Amino acid sequence: MLAVLWLLAMFRAMQIVMRGQIALHQEWLIRSIALTFAGVTLRVILPVQLLGGISIEVAYPVVAWLCWVPNLTVAEFVIRKSTHPQGHHA
Repeated sequence: MLAVLWLLAMFRAMQIVMRGQIALHQEWLIRSIALTFAGVTLRVILPVQLLGGISIEVAYPVVAWLCWVPNLTVAEFVIRKSTHPQGHHA
């Protein structure tokens, strides 16, 4: 799922920039960066889980989701915050 979303985000970013929509392109790049950063997040969360006594059989499937879902959630928050400053929605 992560790989598919990452590829879609990059494809969408390229499509949009070719149309000259720079602000929208930046939003898709933020999503792509969040998904790319999943590798770093995995390498932080997995050892913490293992040190906490969670077996690798349980920890790895959990971290497979935990490594990108929170990143993408934060990215969406950042995008919405920058697109709609001071809580004003379009």
